Amino acid sequence: MSNVLNHYYSFVKTTGKNRFDCDASTGDYDYFEKKLLNKIKFNIGGLSINLGTVPECFNNNRHRATLAITRGQNISKLFLFNINEPFVFYGDAQNTNDALLIILKENVLEIFISVGYKNKQIDVCSEFENGSLNDEIELLKGKAKVKELPKF
Repeated sequence: MSNVLNHYYSFVKTTGKNRFDCDASTGDYDYFEKKLLNKIKFNIGGLSINLGTVPECFNNNRHRATLAITRGQNISKLFLFNINEPFVFYGDAQNTNDALLIILKENVLEIFISVGYKNKQIDVCSEFENGSLNDEIELLKGKAKVKELPKF
C-alpha cells in the first residue's frame, strides 16, 4: 500500500472531561473542517470533538464499538484494532467512504484519514502496525500547521 493516508488532525484534551481541540492539522479534510468547527464559546473558529463511550444505539449485535467521536452527532464509532495495543483504533467518517486511523495516547488523539478506504479499515490498521505507513505519517505531520489554542 502506498499513498494510503491523505489528511492528518491532532487533538488535545482541553475543557471538560471528553473535549479535545485541534492543535495541529493539514487543514484540508473538508468533512472535518465543516463538521467540527466551533462557532460559539471556547476556541471559536477552531475544531473540536468529544470522545466518549458508545451509546447503545450506536452498536449492533455483531460489531461493538469501543468509543465514539461526536460533535453534536456521531462522527465515527471507534473500534479497537488489537487488544495488545489499546491505543490504536479504526473507524470511518460517517456518511463518507473514508477510513479513520486513530491513535489515542493519554491526552492526545491523532486522526489519519484514508480517503476511499472505508471498506479497508482493518488493512489500513495492519499497514500501520507493521510500519508500512511510517513515511506517510511523517510526511503528513510535517505538513501540519500548529494552531495556538486559547488558554482555558
